[in-house]
Amino acid sequence: LLDRAETLFTDLVRMGVLAPQALRHLISIYQAERDWGKAIEHARKFEAASGEPMGKLVAHYHCELAEKARLAGDLSQARVHVAEAYAADSHSVRAGLAEGQLELAMNNDAAAIRAFERVARHDVEFLPDLLEPLLRCYERAADSARARGFLLEMIEHYPGVSPVLALTRLIEREEGHAAALECLSRQLQQRPSVRGEAAYIDLSLKDLGSDPGDALKTLKQITDQLVVRTPGYRCQRCGFSARAHHWQCPGCKSWGSIKPVHGAVSE
Repeated sequence: LLDRAETLFTDLVRMGVLAPQALRHLISIYQAERDWGKAIEHARKFEAASGEPMGKLVAHYHCELAEKARLAGDLSQARVHVAEAYAADSHSVRAGLAEGQLELAMNNDAAAIRAFERVARHDVEFLPDLLEPLLRCYERAADSARARGFLLEMIEHYPGVSPVLALTRLIEREEGHAAALECLSRQLQQRPSVRGEAAYIDLSLKDLGSDPGDALKTLKQITDQLVVRTPGYRCQRCGFSARAHHWQCPGCKSWGSIKPVHGAVSE
């Protein structure tokens, strides 16, 4: 079926009939077949015919080819495709991640660190995807100071708890349980989370010299913050979140769509 569709749309492009629409269908076909080379070729043709920029999509196709080459052990070809991805979209987060993984595979820790740090600074939401390999690079390079500096920077910009937990583990290795507990407690007062609370419990159980009463007080404070900050209601249509119930959603204006949230910290 895809072969017949490919032939039909190719004929339409050749005749110049509905060329942009036919090219878009061809791109979808080559995506489904994972024929990234043809997908790139026809995305460029579509860009020329329609004027619609296709660089971001082409960058993803080159990243697919880079990953395929890396897994096959052809690191030089993988590097070519990463470069092509950057050429198509100079801000491609995926190309940055692919570059970091490629440098990691080639034991170029310094280059991998630069690539991963650049991705995090460009789009901090991808921090959890790169944090583990980046921390391995810091450790192999014996650059604890740079690791700390980067994690502190990310804590300022990333709303989640991942960099806090990574910094806590680093402090635990270098300074011990008590210092790690102090750091984690301080951070969780500002950004409470269930994962952070679990890490705090683990550290408290390891630190046999700590006062159980102090640990319980800290846990109570963190839990109170979680309850206060977690939305209790969410719109089933648009995702609007609130701590109080609304019969009409302030986001999408639909009626009766806001329901209680059920989860570890909610109802």
